[in-house]
Amino acid sequence: MIKRTLRPAPTWEHQLSLSLCTVIKADVETMVTAIKSAWMRFALQQRIHHVDGLGTLQFASQRTRTRSRLKMSQPKPAPEPEARVTTHLAMKDGHFVDQHGRVALLRGVNLGGSSKLPFGYGHTDDQDFSAFFDGAASVSFVGCPFPLEEADLHLSRLQRWGLTFLRFIVTWEAIEHAGPGQIDREYLQYIRAVVEKAAEYNMLVYIDPHQDVWSRWTGGDGAPMWTLECIGLEPRNFEPTKAALCLETCGLPASQFPKMIWPTNYGKLACATMFTLFWAGKKYAPKCYVDGVQIQEYLQSHYLDSLAALAEALKGLPNVAGYGTMNEPSNGWIGTKDLQNSVGFRNGYAPSPLAAMALGEGIAQDVEVWGAGIMEMMRGKPMRVEHIDPKGVRAWKHGASCIWKEAGVWGLDAQGKPKILKPDYFSGVDFGTEFFLPFARKFTKRIQSISPKAMIFTEMPPTESGDLVFPQISNEDIPLAVNAMHWYDLITLFTTTWRSYFTLDFTTGKPAFGNAALRKLHQKQLAHTASFGREKMANAPTLIGETGIPYNMNHAQAFDTGDFSAQVEALDNTIYNLESQLLSFTLWNYTADNSHKFGDLWNLEDLSISSPDSEALARRLSGVRRRDDSARALRAFARPHGRRIAGIPSKSQFDLKTAEYVLEYTSDKTTSSAVTEIYVPYAHYPQGYRVTASDGHFTIDKHEGYDVVKHEHDDHAHKHRVVVSPTKPLHSGHSNLPVYLALAVALVSPYIKASTK
Repeated sequence: MIKRTLRPAPTWEHQLSLSLCTVIKADVETMVTAIKSAWMRFALQQRIHHVDGLGTLQFASQRTRTRSRLKMSQPKPAPEPEARVTTHLAMKDGHFVDQHGRVALLRGVNLGGSSKLPFGYGHTDDQDFSAFFDGAASVSFVGCPFPLEEADLHLSRLQRWGLTFLRFIVTWEAIEHAGPGQIDREYLQYIRAVVEKAAEYNMLVYIDPHQDVWSRWTGGDGAPMWTLECIGLEPRNFEPTKAALCLETCGLPASQFPKMIWPTNYGKLACATMFTLFWAGKKYAPKCYVDGVQIQEYLQSHYLDSLAALAEALKGLPNVAGYGTMNEPSNGWIGTKDLQNSVGFRNGYAPSPLAAMALGEGIAQDVEVWGAGIMEMMRGKPMRVEHIDPKGVRAWKHGASCIWKEAGVWGLDAQGKPKILKPDYFSGVDFGTEFFLPFARKFTKRIQSISPKAMIFTEMPPTESGDLVFPQISNEDIPLAVNAMHWYDLITLFTTTWRSYFTLDFTTGKPAFGNAALRKLHQKQLAHTASFGREKMANAPTLIGETGIPYNMNHAQAFDTGDFSAQVEALDNTIYNLESQLLSFTLWNYTADNSHKFGDLWNLEDLSISSPDSEALARRLSGVRRRDDSARALRAFARPHGRRIAGIPSKSQFDLKTAEYVLEYTSDKTTSSAVTEIYVPYAHYPQGYRVTASDGHFTIDKHEGYDVVKHEHDDHAHKHRVVVSPTKPLHSGHSNLPVYLALAVALVSPYIKASTK
């Protein structure tokens, strides 16, 4: 076993104790000078800690020795940036592997949260929404996720934080907003420039065609407005008919829009209709044609054409790992057993499909109103029922008929009241096999005809419910498929409150009490999600495409106090559980223009790991400018991890409380002989760290704010263990200052008495 300790400068306690030792042979004046000297050295160290940005010490490596922290006249050598490396990502035996055959545990972030909306547009109180409808064709997404001139700032920050795998957010609207077939070439050029810049920071990218509840006009983001209009829907009438809930049209200031209510749109008329037509228009609306093309083919072909245009623009860039099929797709009403019962995520107004169709025709209906609190979730009942009267306003354009009425799903009885005719119209099908998989095959064929080695990051609807199950996907169906399903601690996400002692199992409705039970449940959920890749996708690797926490939790108290300890604990819980399952992941999200009041500038979501407002708050409270002040819960996400492993990992786990990271892996003749790389951020080791390896040897490459430990294992050993731990055990957080002051008083008292005699 080899062991090397990286030693920092002496602590202030040690300096103070050395000074106190001189008191015995000194008079009072000399003693005071000695103590003042120790305190000055301590203050100087604290000043240097702030300059370093992460509150860290500079560690010695094999090639350099640490400069004395007291020799301020001698500038410390600048750490070297990481050499640019082109990584070719592939897959083998259920793992991601690089060109050296090393297992890659990918860790990154979604970039970025406000890319769902046009550049310069946000869900804020001062945003002008007057062009929400009439200006839909003339928007621009150039500058999303950030202006190109700011790219170095943001990408270097993410590299320093160890988040080097980017799920890059684009939307169908961003590419084809002007009209069918009209591609925004300027936007595609901008995306290529940002991806090229990411390569300078050794970042891999996969393109995420993002959507939430279909489009901005149905309460989310994704598709252009013309997709709604082409089937006869009138987005301007969605509010009175409750066909959609939009922040722009609900009548409330943005700051008063209900948090996390947007998913309620999945069950409403506009969103559910569009997804049903997108996946299965041929089956359920066979007479619906646009420009002579059946609606299913019309929508899918334009979606594929827009993403193919982007793939052509990015062709040849080696750091593009692949493309996602679609973010969190919805099955619409496909699979619904009874159209008289409300379906989907119920929060606020939750009309049944029949009631939604009737409201869309301007007919008054009684509608359930649901809450999103813990008790409502456990009780499973609506808070009340309200009578909604659109007063004849229709969700359809003048002269356009309700598609579902035309299909014979519902009609009017003799008294003119809505009547269900085919309550099981959408039931008795397998969504995944019959509708999703044929689309995914077309998507894969189109993308891989442009980029043959592109991985296909595959997502099904977020949760399994009822008859909706994950399909069996073979290598022939989707070559180079990746299981890219999402996972969140849903109780924390929807209640914006962290409870380390309680959660709810949504599949069973049963609560879990105690932190151990909470972690056990979360790890069980993650293991189940990962099993889709192994059991349903021919042993495909898994990357959790989204996971994270709401930073405005607990009534956003941290935005006033600067105390993000609850956020650190909640995010540590998430990442600890991900690590326990050896899962790759991309956090949701990084938003360059996040604000404390309006979050990620979309529907008041606030999950960004960085915020300019957090940066301003930290500097106001501390009075010191530090490099990473924009980070929120930095200690939770910037954590040691094995990023490239020359073998098969069996453990890669960081303990936030002890700051100990453990990597265990096995190797044989079939695994890589290259070095194993471990990312080590300085944030966790203010007094230095030690590396202990079971065999072989290691070197340390130093960079700005982090090190990369490179372990070369012994070829004769098959099981390997590398541990990174603090030079000194972390104390409980209580200061030792009272102890040392008491010691000082005890030592000084005799000399004070002697001097007064």
